[in-house]
Parts: sequence; structure tokens; C-alpha cells
Amino acid sequence: PRTEASPEPELQPAPIAGDCASASMLYRPSTSSIGGANANASSADEATPLLISGQSGGADAIRRQRLLARRRSRAASLTILLVELLERLAFYGATANLVLTLGQWPFLWVSYVAASASLFMSGLAYGLSLFFGWLSDTWLGAFNTCALGFLIYLIGLCGLPVLLLLERYGHTSALCGHLNSGIVNASIVRTASFPSKLIQDENSTAGGNMFEQNCSPIVIASLCCLAIGSGALKANLSPLGAQQIKDPVEQSRFFNWFYWACNVGSFAAYFFLTYTQQNLGKDGRLAGYLVPPVAMTIASLAFVACRPMFRLRKPAGSLLTRVVRLLAAAVSASFRLRRQRKRRLLADGESDSNNSGSGSGDSAPMRLHAAAYDDWLDCARHGGRFTEGEVHDVRALLRVVLIFVSIIPYWLLYFQMQSTYLVQGLHLRLQLDGSIANIFRARYRTIPPAWLSLCDIVVIIALIPLLTKLVFPWLERRGKHPSLATQILLGMSIALASVLCAGVLESYRLSVLWGNSTNLWPVDYVQQQIGNMNYTAANVSIMWQVPQYCLMGTAEAFMSGAPRNMKGLITGLFWFTCGCGSFVGVALVSGLAGAGVWFQPSEQGNPNCRLACSTDPTRICAECHMDFYFYLLSGIQLGGLLLFALLRSRYRLATSVDDFTAGSAAVGDAVSQINNNGPRLPGYSANRRNVDF
Repeated sequence: PRTEASPEPELQPAPIAGDCASASMLYRPSTSSIGGANANASSADEATPLLISGQSGGADAIRRQRLLARRRSRAASLTILLVELLERLAFYGATANLVLTLGQWPFLWVSYVAASASLFMSGLAYGLSLFFGWLSDTWLGAFNTCALGFLIYLIGLCGLPVLLLLERYGHTSALCGHLNSGIVNASIVRTASFPSKLIQDENSTAGGNMFEQNCSPIVIASLCCLAIGSGALKANLSPLGAQQIKDPVEQSRFFNWFYWACNVGSFAAYFFLTYTQQNLGKDGRLAGYLVPPVAMTIASLAFVACRPMFRLRKPAGSLLTRVVRLLAAAVSASFRLRRQRKRRLLADGESDSNNSGSGSGDSAPMRLHAAAYDDWLDCARHGGRFTEGEVHDVRALLRVVLIFVSIIPYWLLYFQMQSTYLVQGLHLRLQLDGSIANIFRARYRTIPPAWLSLCDIVVIIALIPLLTKLVFPWLERRGKHPSLATQILLGMSIALASVLCAGVLESYRLSVLWGNSTNLWPVDYVQQQIGNMNYTAANVSIMWQVPQYCLMGTAEAFMSGAPRNMKGLITGLFWFTCGCGSFVGVALVSGLAGAGVWFQPSEQGNPNCRLACSTDPTRICAECHMDFYFYLLSGIQLGGLLLFALLRSRYRLATSVDDFTAGSAAVGDAVSQINNNGPRLPGYSANRRNVDF
């Protein structure tokens, strides 16, 4: 979360890609890391304090020491900004075109498996941020955790470039073994030379999963290392930057620059590197994937070289550990007390039955039923290990977690931009025509499908300041400021509209490609070459994807208020639920493909596929329908929206943002500790904005 100063600094949203893109739901982490927030934030620093009192040097010596401390703090902050820019450049340079790259030689991955790999990596990166926040708070500290993350990150970034370099010189088998060249790419144009592709057993199980693709051990290991490194930095880099600055106003300015550094890095990766990887041949693809490890190497060296400049804190324990112990104690004590009560009530019931016959036979069951509804968390107070305040705060935390669970479908939809939206874009006409081509001077070039993600970024950059500076203040002056829950509901609804647009576009794309419901040969398509592969695309411009990306960006802008003042542990849990949304996507795609529903394994993930029956070549027995998958996602999002509305009605969770986010610190003492030592949301006043859940 961001902090409030006097005078109130400017409100700025969180970054919008990586911890930019998906973190747009947050504003700012606290000065403590997300695994538990270093409850004892005021503990002794690892490094010598920068400000020392001039005991004998007089006023000039004190002034010089303060100036030196200010310069060191500024150098440390600039280093963090440079590292963030280069890290975002490296991350998106390696992952923005991942689905496209894995579908080409020498990988030839099934398209839906490549999409699942992208979802898996995103889920792992976000999910592990909770663990690395805990590791930082309890063992390694923020700097050492980041340094470990850089090392693992760099290993992961080198995987694809090494494979592409070996392929460039014909030595791919050195790491990948025998390549399965019999795998036909998911979207190769069907011609008379592939008649067997039209008549197959619809129950074929070709296609497989991530572990059955070419070079899968190296690719999966690289993606895992990349995700681990990203999770470590996501959990600690921003809090480490906040530790360098004591003044809340200066801290707000730092986060403004952090926001732009994040976006400059991600924009450069999407705009320049994806184009290089797609349109400049083998050498361009190799060069595009060599930039990320080079950028990460520079970031790592700069980070380590500036170690003496950083203000560091010793690990002081994690709130996550305390919360887990409280929950374990509550569960154990609850079962123990319930067994004791059950035995006591049954014994009393038998005694009542023997003494008074049937007249009081219902007393024991009634008391047993009432005992079952005791609050199980209160059991943690038995034995004196946990206070009533701690139990109360964990109860508030669990209610917040319920809200995050209801938002998982939103994240499932969000991560489609990096997976199935890209698959859809590859099967639309990539070449610009007419006046648009002249504007971009791209008449003979194809635009990268990943460029459409720039629409999402631009919309967020434009819309969040518009909402926070103009729309919401204008509504607030008239007493009509939308509640936090209303903003979340609106954001989820707009995300639903985005995936509905994707489904409608996919239905239209298939109708243009096939002409009618009985054709077995494409009718209106274009043959386009990307790298070393030819793709079948419907004769529909990729620019029709712009609305779904813009809608997703608009949804992010509204979801960015959910909530803005989260601290410590709750931020880690937030990232964890983001990862859960991505893992749900992996399970959904894999399950549908394995069952041969809408994704046909026998067609290696081809979203254009139509399969004739083996017994009757003139009849269609199975076909691919990614549009139905998008409609299913919209239904899941509708369910999440209704669940959120139900929770809003069931739990009057808060009367203010402060009350709502009090559960983020998990224990009352730590809440006050963090609020005293750490910043609050800039421009935010607890008395000014009431949030009705």
C-alpha cells in the first residue's frame, strides 16, 4: 500500500505489467515484504544507519553527513528503478511470444499445450511470491532473497536462447535428443499433401501434455526457474525500494517512478522484442531471446554492486508463521473440544433419558447441535497461546481471503491475454492493409499478436489517472462515490464482456474460415508465414481483437481499487490467489483437451480443426471450438461475480478501507506496528472514504 503524508502526496496506481499487469489490482506493497511484513519493522538494520549525529564535528559535519545519506539513498533508489526496468524487459522479452515460439521449430508444441505452459509459468510466479516473502522475513532478508532470485532467474532466461543457438547450428539434439518431427504444427495450412489429416479416428490421443513435447525437460526447467526468480523479486524488490526512503512524500515519488520504470520495461519488450522475434527470421528470433538474459545480467550486477548503498533490515519473523500456528492450534483444539463436548452431552443425554423418560430426550441433541456452531477460531485462545485480539484479526483475514477466492475467476480471464488470446490472434490475418498499413509502414510485414497487449497497457495508463483524479473525486463531491465492492463488481463484469467479445470473434472467425457447417476444407483463409511455420488464418483482421484487450484493460482499472491499502500478509495472499487463477486455467485447458472437448488432441491443438468420421469421410464427427471455451470462461466469471455479490451480502465486511484491510496484518499488534512504521495510501483519509461491503 501507499502511504499518506502531510501534505497528502499524489495517488498513483500500481504497475501494470508483471507486477505491472496483473498487479494492477493492487496499489502498493508496504515497506515490509509480502510473506509476513516484518512485524518488527523498527528492528536494527543490517547495515550501519546512514544518518549519524555529529558528536564533535559541529553543524557542518552534520550537514555533510545528511547530504551523504541523501545521496546514498537516492543512488539506492535509482538502482532499484533500473533493476525493475530491466527485470520487466527481461520477463516480457522471454514470455510475451512464448506461445508463438513453442509452436515453431525446433519445439513444435501443440498450441493449447503452449498456452498451458504460459499459464503454468504465470501461476507459479505469482504463487511463489507468498513463499519468498516468508523466506525474506524469517531467514534471508530482502537483499539476499533478491540476489538468490536473480541467480535462478538468469538460469531460466538462458534456456530458450541456448536451444535456439543450438538449433541455429544444427545441434539441438545435444539437449533435446531425438525431435519428433512427425508432429504437425497446430495451424499448418491443410493442402492435398496432408489428406490423412482429414480422416482420422476421432478418439486419437495424439497431442499429449507439456511433458511429451519436444525439448520439454529443458523448456519446463527454464520456465520453472524463470517463475521462481520472478516470484522472489515480486515479493521483495518493491518493499526493498521503500526501505531506502524515510520521508513519505519522497517515498510516494519513488513509487511514481517505480510505476513508470515497470511500464517502460514492459512496453519496450512488447513493442521491440516481440517484433524482432517474429519478423526478422532465425537471427532475429535468436537476438530477441538473447536480450532478456543480457538485461538480467546487467540488473544483477548493478544490484550487487550497490549493496553498500542499501538500507537493510534483519529478518524479524513472519506474520504468516504466526497465522499458520494460530490456525493449526484452532483446528486441533476445536476437534478436541468437540469430542469432549460430544461425549459429555451424550452422557448427559443418557442420564436424562434414564431419569425422566422421553420428556427431556431432545435436550442432548439440541445442546450438541448448538455446540457445533461455536466459532472454531475461538478455540485457539484455550491454553493462553493466542490473545483474543489475534483471533479477531485472523477471523478478519479469513473473510478477506473469501473475497480473494471469489476473484479467482477474474484472474482466470486475465491470464487468457497471455495464452488463448494469442492463439486466437495467430489465426487471424496479421498483415495490415490499406491506410493503416501506410501509417505503420508495415505493408509487407505482419504485426505480432503480442502487440495487442499494448492496448491493455495503454488503456490502464490512461484510465486509472482519469478515474482517480477526475471521475471518482467528482462523484465523491456529490456524495456518489462508488463503493469498493461496486468497483470490483464492475471490473468483473467488464472482464466478462472481454471474454464474451473473444468468444463472438472466434465464432465469427470459424464461420468465415469454413463458410458453412458442412465443409471439410477451409473456404476463406489466408496463408501467412511466421518464422519457419505456415499458419492457416481466417480472412479476418487481427485488429478485431482490440476491443477484448481494451475491455480487459478497463476491467483492470476498476479492479485496481481492490483494495488499495493492503499490507504484508494480505498482499502475499493476494498474489497467491492470482496464481490460483492461472493454475485453474491450466487444469481447465488440459482437462478439456484430454477429454477431446473443443480441443482435439488428434489435431495437435489446431483451433481450426474439423475431423471427418473414419467410417464416413463425408460426415463431421468432431471439431474444435475455442469459442465455446471462451463462453465457458464467461460462465465461470458470472459464477464468480455472483459469489462475490453473495459474500458482500452475507458479510458486512467493513465500514471503511482501514477496517477491511486490518486483517492484512493478521495480528493487532503487528497492524499498529506496520501502520506506525510503514506508509499509508497517499491522498487517502480513513475519515474521508467509507466503503460499504
